[in-house]
Formats: sequence, C-alpha cells, structure tokens
Amino acid sequence: MSEAEFKKLHEEMRELRKAGKHDEFVKKFAAQGATFIGPMHDPLDAASLAGFANSPKGAALAGAEIDVTIDEIKVIGDVAIDRCSLIVKLPTGEKKGWSLSLWVKEDGAWKIRNACSTFKLEAP
Repeated sequence: MSEAEFKKLHEEMRELRKAGKHDEFVKKFAAQGATFIGPMHDPLDAASLAGFANSPKGAALAGAEIDVTIDEIKVIGDVAIDRCSLIVKLPTGEKKGWSLSLWVKEDGAWKIRNACSTFKLEAP
C-alpha cells in the first residue's frame, strides 16, 4: 500500500468524522481488539470511541478541522505503521499534535489496531 493510498484512507476517515458517522468510522476502520489512546480520554476500545465522539466532550474535537500530514509510513506485509503531524483548528485556536497508528489488514481491508495521538502543551 502506498502513501497516496493511506492519504485516501485518512481523507475518508476525516469525512466520516466530520459527518458525525462515528459508528460507520468504527465499523470501517477499527480492527478487532482496537485501542485508541488520546489526551482527552482514557484508552478506548472501538465501541467506546464512537460513544466518546458522540459525547459533549468528544463533539468539540469531532467537529474540529484537522489537517493530517503523513510524515512516515512503513508497510511490512499485512502490517503498517504511520506517523502523522496534526494541526487541529478549534474555536480556542490551533493545536499542533502527532499520531502514531498501527494498521493491520483484516478481511482484505486496512484497519487501525492501535492509535495514539498527543498534542503539544505549553510548559506551566
């Protein structure tokens, strides 16, 4: 799978998220046993991710414009690792962040097995 093909997957994920189709996102892109780690929540399994995205706390992030740049992608057989830079545009301003995702080929489709996102915070 090429970087261009992974960019298309990221674009499709963004469109589902922006449309509020979180259950469809999970069904299409979360591998069996997936875990999602982020700065706004404890680790979530796929079912909990959709619930969080529909919560008031998650809705702010789900509705944000997120620019994703793939910094590196490495495919090894039916496993891929992508490292991305993120710019999240919130009403309170832009936040710079990063993600690292482990993709697996499941039933012929690329799905996320583990994903971790973080954002840069100013020192106290």
